[in-house]
Amino acid sequence: MQAHAATPEQLVARAQIYDVLMQYIRGVDRRDMDLVRAAYHADANQTNPYLAPGEWGSVEDLITLMNQNAVHIPMSMHFLANIVFEFAGDDVAIVESYLMAYQTHRDAEGVEGFRQTGSRYLDRFERRAGSWKIAKRVLPLNFIRPLAAPGDQILFTNPVLSTRDATDPLWSLRAEAGLD
Repeated sequence: MQAHAATPEQLVARAQIYDVLMQYIRGVDRRDMDLVRAAYHADANQTNPYLAPGEWGSVEDLITLMNQNAVHIPMSMHFLANIVFEFAGDDVAIVESYLMAYQTHRDAEGVEGFRQTGSRYLDRFERRAGSWKIAKRVLPLNFIRPLAAPGDQILFTNPVLSTRDATDPLWSLRAEAGLD
């Protein structure tokens, strides 16, 4: 991967994509599923930590899962950093964002525990009808602390894992977009 100077059009696209990411994070942390839904194209698919590696779910599957788990998560703060934008033509971008999530989790007895999760969003953004939105998302997990869930709180069952070699899901997403 070689860095290239961004064109003025790509700088505008980066700002638009960044805004989508920030609105998505706001939607997750404020439980505003309309904001979450608005970040995706209607036919988008993604992995999530509750699916087996290689399984894909729809945006509506994600929202259903978020709504089901909301009762267990009274506080949530997500932070994105180290965002890298790569353009594969005028209407496709591969975007890698480092994610830190801080959440309190409540078990069935009301006991709260704290969880910190380090992960990445690996997104294929597509511009359709003038709007940049997520068409495909892979969510590889780097770490989660504590490792055990409090009480009966659901813990990630089969997350896709980050790796530090060519098996990391970033490389297949880039290859699908025609990036070297």
